[in-house]
Amino acid sequence: MTLPSLVQSHKEKQTVAQLKKFYSTISNAMLLAYNEHGPLEDWGIVDGGSSEEEYAEGNAFKNKFIYNLKPYLNILSFCEFGNSSCEKEPYSMKSLDGTIHTLAGVKFLPHLVLADGSTINHLWFSKASQYGEIYVDLNGAKAPNTLGIDIFVFGIFENKLIPYGLTHIDKFKQFRFENLCSLKVKNRMNGYGCAAWVIFEENMQYLKCNDLSFNGKKKCK
Repeated sequence: MTLPSLVQSHKEKQTVAQLKKFYSTISNAMLLAYNEHGPLEDWGIVDGGSSEEEYAEGNAFKNKFIYNLKPYLNILSFCEFGNSSCEKEPYSMKSLDGTIHTLAGVKFLPHLVLADGSTINHLWFSKASQYGEIYVDLNGAKAPNTLGIDIFVFGIFENKLIPYGLTHIDKFKQFRFENLCSLKVKNRMNGYGCAAWVIFEENMQYLKCNDLSFNGKKKCK
C-alpha cells in the first residue's frame, strides 16, 4: 500500500471512529435530557420562519435544545443561535459531488464545539411533524467542509437520533444511501445519505466506487 493510500485509510478510520462517537454521545445526551425534561414534543418545538419574530423564536428553541443537552456533554464552547457577537465568519458547505450546498438564511458555523473538535454547525426543527435535523462537522470550519466526508446529517424522529441513509428509519424516505451518497449524483444534498453507512458499515468505500448498497455490494474491489 502506498503512503497516500495509508494516509487516506487512516483518515477514514478516524472519521468512522469520530462519527460513531458523536452518534453515541448525542444519543445518550438526548436520552438523559428526556429523563429530566420529558420527550422532545414537550419542549415546545418551534419552526422558525421568514419573519424576524419567527426567526428569533426558531433560534430560541435551537438554543433550548442545546442547553437541555449541555449537562451531559463535554463542551469547549457554545455560540447561541442568533447571537451576532459570535456568529462570525460562516463557511460554505459542498455536497459530495462538489455542488455548493446553500440554505436560505442559514449560517453554517461551529455553534457547539465538543471536546474532540466535532461541531454542531446547524440545527433544523419542524413543529408540524415534531421532527429535527442535526448537522455535525467533524473538524469544525476546517476543509473540506463537504457532506459525506467531514460533514454528516442526522434526523431526530420519535425522540431518537437517526443517521441518514437507511430507508426504513428515514421519516421522509428521501435520504437513501443509494440516492444521496454517490460521487455520480449531481445534487446539492448529495452526502445526506452517508452517515448510516459510515456508522454501520464502518468504512467510506463510497468514495471509491458508485455501486454500493446496504442490501448488496458493500466494498469496492
